[in-house]
Amino acid sequence: MSKSKDSTKTKFTTTIKQKYLDLKMADMEVSGYFDEYKDATTFWKTRFANLFPPTDAIFLVGSKVHRFTLIEKKAISRCEVPEKYISMMTTEKVLVFRCALL
Repeated sequence: MSKSKDSTKTKFTTTIKQKYLDLKMADMEVSGYFDEYKDATTFWKTRFANLFPPTDAIFLVGSKVHRFTLIEKKAISRCEVPEKYISMMTTEKVLVFRCALL
């Protein structure tokens, strides 16, 4: 039996602190979406290459699961990251995962 296309789809899953999820929810109220920024490490570059929007985006805050849809992905320069998130970035290239509510 072959797997359906949806069952083989790669999902975006990450852990996040509540204070950062709150910032992202504020961004979503303004624009209808929010961006998750990840350093362009080998791990995240591999995940990035295997994600094809739209797909599920799951954010874990402790044991709470928050579900969104990954609607876009792109790579940017560190200098393009908003000031409120730049202190968390350590690589020159940054991967952006744009998410919206399901």
